[in-house]
Amino acid sequence: MSNYSSLSRVLSPFRVQTKFEENSLSASPTLNPKSYIFKMKKILTCFVMGKSLDEFTIVVAEEISIDNGWIPIKDFTVGLLKKHIWKEISYDFDGSGIVPNRLNLWKAEIPVSEENKKVLENPEIEYIKQTFKLKKLNQSDMFLDEEVFPDKYTPPHRHIHIIVEPPLPSTTGLKRPNSESHFQNRRMRKLVKTEGPVDITKNFYVPFDILESTYKLEEAINEKVCVLLVGHFQSGKSSTLHYLSGTKENYFYIQASMLANGFLHGLCDQLSLNLCNNISEFDREIVQLYKKQIVIMIDEFDRFLLNQNKSPVDTIDQMRELIKLVNDRGARGIKSVVFAGSFAITTILEDGSHQVKKVIEISSQESSQELPQDNLLDDSLLGKPTQSCLQKPEGVPSPLNSAKIIEASDFTKEQHIQFYYDIQENLNLRFNEKVVDDIYSLTNGYAGLEGLLASLCIQYGSNEETLEFNAWNDLFTEFIRNPTKKKISAVKHIEKYLSEPVNSSNNHFIKDAKKLLERFLRKGTLHSSEINDEDLVAIVHLRAIGIIRDMGNEILGFTSNIILDLLSDNYYPVFRRDALARIPHINSPQDFLSKTLDLFKHIRYNEIFDPLAANKHSFSESTIQGELYALLRMAVSYPTYRIFRETRTLEKSEKKCDVWVCNNKEYGIECKVDKVSEKEIKKAAEQAIGYTKGRDKVCGMFVFNFVPSDSKANNCQLFFPNVIKPRDDIYFETVHILYSKTSRSAQIFRNNMDKTEIPFALS
Repeated sequence: MSNYSSLSRVLSPFRVQTKFEENSLSASPTLNPKSYIFKMKKILTCFVMGKSLDEFTIVVAEEISIDNGWIPIKDFTVGLLKKHIWKEISYDFDGSGIVPNRLNLWKAEIPVSEENKKVLENPEIEYIKQTFKLKKLNQSDMFLDEEVFPDKYTPPHRHIHIIVEPPLPSTTGLKRPNSESHFQNRRMRKLVKTEGPVDITKNFYVPFDILESTYKLEEAINEKVCVLLVGHFQSGKSSTLHYLSGTKENYFYIQASMLANGFLHGLCDQLSLNLCNNISEFDREIVQLYKKQIVIMIDEFDRFLLNQNKSPVDTIDQMRELIKLVNDRGARGIKSVVFAGSFAITTILEDGSHQVKKVIEISSQESSQELPQDNLLDDSLLGKPTQSCLQKPEGVPSPLNSAKIIEASDFTKEQHIQFYYDIQENLNLRFNEKVVDDIYSLTNGYAGLEGLLASLCIQYGSNEETLEFNAWNDLFTEFIRNPTKKKISAVKHIEKYLSEPVNSSNNHFIKDAKKLLERFLRKGTLHSSEINDEDLVAIVHLRAIGIIRDMGNEILGFTSNIILDLLSDNYYPVFRRDALARIPHINSPQDFLSKTLDLFKHIRYNEIFDPLAANKHSFSESTIQGELYALLRMAVSYPTYRIFRETRTLEKSEKKCDVWVCNNKEYGIECKVDKVSEKEIKKAAEQAIGYTKGRDKVCGMFVFNFVPSDSKANNCQLFFPNVIKPRDDIYFETVHILYSKTSRSAQIFRNNMDKTEIPFALS
């Protein structure tokens, strides 16, 4: 299995001052000028919340240099501590107008890890306080106070000891509502972290409370059963739990990393209970401390299981006992326990011991169901899956088998529209309706990407009366084609878990996942019958890291079109360069068309003619788009030209599949399949030319309509529509390609030109 364990960051070398400048010496006449090395009292690790900065260390010695003077530690206050910290971070806030006294400091003991850092990068302190125990330090508190950092206190290694909360930045140009109602409603909406070339400190709330999975989760909790909330990366699992803990009484959010010292021990610590020896005692302690039954919500539980190497047998037994107690209605203090994690919830025990693997079956028709209690699935279920993706179990039964499974929901189109309407109302912005529709055609409701593109809308529209589609189209195209797209956290996450560690036993598994990903990139979707037994582990991995989702009707496809397009850059199976004629220069749109048609003979026959397709003579628009994308990537001179795949899902699941060849000029191809009626062809042409609006570099746009001649009458009439172009200098043409699988040739039909015949799919 892929190693999901989060890697602890190695702290930067301590920046300990060992030599002082001469101009500092006179400020402390009591010092011995020959010895300026003080005995260190504390080495503290700090982190600036809401910022993508590294943690840093400060040294608090017997005397501390502040404002060119030396302060004895017995007189050192939290106010002076702020100035001491400010020396380390002032450069990062240059020009912000922030002064040290405006910082808030919070005492903490948080293990240094990537998942904890992700929480701390959130700019809302209330969000962070739901995850970690924090104590606010007052300006006048003495550093050595018993409740601050007393002399006897030893800061634990590899922990963050101080959270630095900067004041919210003042904004320029960004319109905000005058009322406070938007901020009063913040507890009802949870943050989505966004990354990219936008100010990532300006986050906003995504309404996870309206999602179907949140409703089902609340329903299951009220039924007093244990729940397994699963979903891909950035599907809203954590935000849903934070929403519930922030709005419901006695709902407790626990980061699984806080259970590192043991499952039951960690729960007791997080719930402020006395240390318990068993689950029954744990339940009694809860009854004594809390007036009402509580709900325990454990986030990123798959990572905890994968990292669990302390008394793993006890952990599994304690989990099983806790779940059984709740599900049997035997718990007096616990209403429900929610475990949240990816589709690949897995426990890896000590080398040589059993592996405990959670079997997950998600129906395409229903997002929640129960698995048989403490029973492994029959081998008969491990054939080719229908309406599900299964991971073959091995080892001992998982205690989670008796938990009710709920899959985190994507946004529906209606929820997406409501979300963007609320943003406009709350921030006094206006987005053209076409902009909102276009965003959903790109994200497909993927929660993390909904947040990212909403932040782009806010950025682009903050100084506009209305963010029009032309401006959005141009700015988003520039954003997604920029190398900074690697900053999109979903893509970084995927690439991390598709990398092959050196000398790792997981290499074979990662290669299998990449091979399956290639099949998805070529076709866009796969039917469940196309997932073989040997693909089961790979499909679970692709689902877990946020690439693939169940689309219903036994179809598996990409979580979003953005993910499909961006992953094509590194993972689409390309052609051998020596098999293609090179295209060093493109002189005009007509030249581009001619050279592209010359590549048709290299289209891979076995790739486009799927033996499982219902229509043996046809292929999908995604498939031919992928082949043209791969051909042009290998044939066109790089880096003079760059090739981009651009996919959208329009009304009624209709795909818009484009390929763009770009330098200082842009040439676009929209791929259509089997459009024969005048209405269909006209719609395709208008759709293609519509997406050239706002793109000043576009000089040519083509609609390639691939029609299978083997299944069409010889007298098939094809239509050449006229379109209204956004600029007169854009060359536009509809080209009909009547291809034959039998003869491996294609007839090319162009308006007012003679028909020509070319080789097709010879490879």
